[in-house]
Amino acid sequence: MGRVIVGFFVVLALVPGFMLAKLWLAAANRRMIDFGSMSFVEPTKAADESTARFVRRRSHSTYYGVGVGVLACVALALKVGASTVFFWIPILIIGGIFGVLIGAALPQRPVWERITGDRPVSLDALSWSMRGACLMAAGTALVAYLDAGPHHLLTAGCAVDAKPGPSATLCLVAIGVSVVAWAAGELAILRLVPGRKIPKDGADVAVDDAARSAIAHSAVGATTLLALISLSVVGIGAGLVAASGSCSGSAAIGAGLLTLGLAAAIAVVVMAGTLIQWGAQLRKIATYVHKTVNQDMVSGGR
Repeated sequence: MGRVIVGFFVVLALVPGFMLAKLWLAAANRRMIDFGSMSFVEPTKAADESTARFVRRRSHSTYYGVGVGVLACVALALKVGASTVFFWIPILIIGGIFGVLIGAALPQRPVWERITGDRPVSLDALSWSMRGACLMAAGTALVAYLDAGPHHLLTAGCAVDAKPGPSATLCLVAIGVSVVAWAAGELAILRLVPGRKIPKDGADVAVDDAARSAIAHSAVGATTLLALISLSVVGIGAGLVAASGSCSGSAAIGAGLLTLGLAAAIAVVVMAGTLIQWGAQLRKIATYVHKTVNQDMVSGGR
């Protein structure tokens, strides 16, 4: 019976990763369609300059995020010691993802002249999966915080065999990461999705659609990844502690937290494979536009 229960929880942990993989595969197909639509138009010089500016913004924001991560690693090493070396790479990765997210949330300031329009980007399923991940991450971290330190909400009165779970500080950091990432993701969605400002030149509209779609997917994906990383770390840690208690109630809650954490970890692995696509899509658009514009200039004798 115990093996059946374990198998059930394993299958349950695989479901979110499968669903996210399906959603992001559909998103990749959407980006391919947007990219293909550019072949029917002749982008202008303003589109070339704008997409190049988008790529530079992405690169600079990523570098800034990694730089903040380096400072965090140095501060952690000075305060705690060399034992934090295993956290350095995850901190740098999280810093880089945060940089991508902040860069997408801030205004891109394209070169082309814009007019009022209505060309929204479809993000319904992706945006709601992002919100669900952030909500679960913040809620799980809050539960873990209430069980950490002197609170012991889940394991009060129980004999716990496992080592202490996530510290109160780590839980608060996880809550902060989830909330800040959620806010930045919503800001990026509000700025990119409606499409109320479009290029005045009709030839650049397809470029704008493809670029906004790529940047919006990057923002939603980065937010979801940050939330899932927080959920996996806190969920697995708090779940192991609660599940090891002698109380049946805390054991059941611990099994639930552990399943959430494992599901989030599997989803992180699944989504990590799309990171390269997110970063490469915008550069691919800029490269295509630059090549097309240069060919038009050469063929026109300019």
